[in-house]
Amino acid sequence: MSQMPTTDPAAGGDVKRPGGISARFVLHSVRRRPVIFLGVVLFAGAVAAGIWLFLPLPKVTTAVVFHIASQNPTLLPTTSTGGGVDFNSYKLTQAALVKRRLTLVAALKDPAVSGLGVVRTAQPDAPTWLERNLKVDTKPGSEFMQVALEGDNGEELKDVLGAVAKAYLAAVDERENGKRRQKLARLEETNRANQQELERYRKRGESIALVLGSKDGPTLTTMDAIYNDELRLASREQGAAWDQQQLAERELAALTAPPKAGDAPPPVPPAQVDEEIRKDVTFQQFEAAVARAQQKQVETEALFQPGANPPVVVQAREAVKAAAEKRDQYKAQLRPKVEAHAREAQARAQQARVADLQLNVERHKARVEVAKTRVDEVKQQIGKVNQYRIELENLRRLGEQTEKMDNRLAEEMATIRLEIGAPPRVTLAEEAFLVPGIEGNRRLKYTLIGGVLAFAAGFAGLVGWEYRRRRVTHAEEVTTDMGVRLLGTVPPIGAADGRGPAGAGPALTEAIDTTRTMLLHGTPAGHGLRTVLVTSAVAGEGKTSLAGHLAISLARAGYRTVLVDGDVQSPAAHRLFGVCAGPGLCELLRGETDLATAVRPSPIPGLSVVPAGRWDLTARQAIIGDGWRRVKESLEAQFDFLVVDTAPLLLVSDTLLLARDADRVVLSVLIGVSQVAHVAETAGRLRAVGANLSGAVVNGVWQEAHRSAKGYGKVPAEAAV
Repeated sequence: MSQMPTTDPAAGGDVKRPGGISARFVLHSVRRRPVIFLGVVLFAGAVAAGIWLFLPLPKVTTAVVFHIASQNPTLLPTTSTGGGVDFNSYKLTQAALVKRRLTLVAALKDPAVSGLGVVRTAQPDAPTWLERNLKVDTKPGSEFMQVALEGDNGEELKDVLGAVAKAYLAAVDERENGKRRQKLARLEETNRANQQELERYRKRGESIALVLGSKDGPTLTTMDAIYNDELRLASREQGAAWDQQQLAERELAALTAPPKAGDAPPPVPPAQVDEEIRKDVTFQQFEAAVARAQQKQVETEALFQPGANPPVVVQAREAVKAAAEKRDQYKAQLRPKVEAHAREAQARAQQARVADLQLNVERHKARVEVAKTRVDEVKQQIGKVNQYRIELENLRRLGEQTEKMDNRLAEEMATIRLEIGAPPRVTLAEEAFLVPGIEGNRRLKYTLIGGVLAFAAGFAGLVGWEYRRRRVTHAEEVTTDMGVRLLGTVPPIGAADGRGPAGAGPALTEAIDTTRTMLLHGTPAGHGLRTVLVTSAVAGEGKTSLAGHLAISLARAGYRTVLVDGDVQSPAAHRLFGVCAGPGLCELLRGETDLATAVRPSPIPGLSVVPAGRWDLTARQAIIGDGWRRVKESLEAQFDFLVVDTAPLLLVSDTLLLARDADRVVLSVLIGVSQVAHVAETAGRLRAVGANLSGAVVNGVWQEAHRSAKGYGKVPAEAAV
C-alpha cells in the first residue's frame, strides 16, 4: 500500500535528518537483541545484589529537623527578601547552605565538637568527611528539612549535628540579614556624615551673618538698597569732580600754551589804557586845565552875542586848544608807559590764574581719587555682600537637600531595622535525635538505585549501539524520519532465490503495479516521464529486482520498455532475464556497437534488455562526458520508457552521473536491511546534484491485505494493466 507525505521532498527543500529514538525503535531493538537485553537485566540484578550484600551499614543515625517557612515572614507588607525565588528553589539553596564548607568549618571549630573522637578520627580533613556523610532531605511540598549524619557514636553525632545546626542558623541569619546589617551600617555612617555637614553649614551661615549683620532676607535686601544708593552718590560725585577737573585742565592748557611763531602779544584794551591814563595825576591836572580853559571859554562867549568872534573869545578858544594839545601830547607820551605797565599786570594776572588753575586741577584730581576710592569701596562691599548672599543661598539649598536625604535615610534605616527584627524564615524544629530503623531503608534505597542505574546504563548502551546501526523497520520511517516520498511498499521479491521475476505472486504484482501507477500519475509532472532510474544506498537492498519488476509492470501495461543495466561494475540484469552479458551499455558508450546489437529481447512481451557489457575506464569517461546522454536519447527514440538499474549510490559515483539525466529517480529500501543513515545520505546526495528524486519503494513489507488477497479475482495478475 502506498503512502504520500504532506509535502513532496522531491520538489526541493532541506534534507531531513533521521529522527530520534522512539518507543517503537526501542522495542524493535529489544526484539533484535534479546540475548543482550537479557544480559543487561542479569547485570543489573547482579549489581543490585552486590550493593545489598556488601554495602557497609552504620550503626547509628542521628538527625536534626529545620522548619522552612513557605512564605518569608516580614513585618512590612512591602518588604520582600525572597528575591522572587520559588519555595522549592529556596529549599534547595538551604540544602546547599547546610553542606557549604564554610558552614561545616564553623561547626567543627566549636570547642564542644573539635575534641570529639569522631572528629579526631576524620582529621586532617574533617570538613570533607562531614560534607560526605551529611544527608539533607528536602521533600517536595514539605516545609521541613531533615539533616542526618551516620556513624558509630550516637552521642557524639548528636553533638556534631547540634554544632552544624548552630553554624547553619548563623549562616542563614548572615545570608538573610548580613547584607541588611552592612547596609544599615553604611546608612548610619552616611547619616553621621550628613549631620556633620549640616553643622558645618550652620556654623558657616552664622559666621556670614556676623559679617553682614544679619542673615534675614528682607534685612539683607534693605542693605543692598542702601549700598546701591551710596554707589550712585559716589559715582555722581566722581563724575562731577571729573568734569570740573577736565574744565580746569582745558583752561590751564589754553593759558599755558606757547605762542605760535609770528604771533604778536595780545594788545592791551584801549579802554583799559585810557582808564589807567585818567588815573594819572599829571594827566588829571592837564584834564583840569582843559576843563578850566573850556569853562573860561564858555564864560567869555557868554559875554558876547552868539556868532561874534571878538579877540577875547578867540583868545579863550586858543587857550582851550592849547590846553587840549598839552593834554593830548602828555597822553600820547604816557600811553606806551601805561600799555607796558598793563602788559606787565596782565602777565602777572595770567601767572596768578595759571597757579590758581593748577591748584584747582590738583584739588579736582584729589576729589576724583577720593570719589573713585569710595566707589570702589562701595562696589567691593556690594560684591562681598552679594557673594555672602549667594553662599548663604547655597548653604540653605545644600542644607535642605541634606535634610531631605537624612529623612530618606532615617526611613530606610527604620525599615531595615524592622526587617532585621522580623522572625527568621528558617528555625530549628527539632533538636538532634537518634533515628532508629533507617539502615534497612538505606540498603533498599541504594540497592534499587544501583540496580536501576546499572540497567539504565546497559539498556542505553544496547539502544545506542543499535541506533548507530539503525535499520529501516517500518515503511513510514522513510517519510517521517528521512523526508523521502513513499511511492509504495512491496512484499518480499522472490528473484533472489533464482526463480526469476516470472515467479512473483499476485500480491507482489499488485504492489509493483501500484508503484508504477504512483510513479506515472502520482504527480502532475509524471506525464513527461520517460527515464526511470532505480538505485539504493548500498548493495543487497533489492534495487535490481525492483528495477526488473518495474520494467515488467510497464511492459505489461502496454508500453515499449527497455531495462538498461547501469550497474556496469557488478551487472545482474542479464542473469535475471537470461540474456547475454554483452555487448551492452559499455560498448554503446565507447561507440563499439549499435543499438540493434546491444538491445536484446526478453522473455517478457514488450520488454527489452540492454546488458552492462564490458566495463573499463573509457566507459566511465563516456558517462562523465555526454556519452550516456546520447545513448539515452537514442533509446528514448525507440522505446516509451527506460528503466535504468544502477550501482549502489554510496559505493559507486557513476550513479550520481546517471541520475542527473534521469526524469525520475526511485530509491530502493529493504526492511530490516537498509540503514536509516545510509538512506538519508543517499537522498541528500541525489538532491545535491539536482537529481529528481521521485520517492522510495520499501521492499519486504508483508501486510495483512497481501495475505487476505489470495484467491481474490479470477483474472491473472499478468493481464492487469
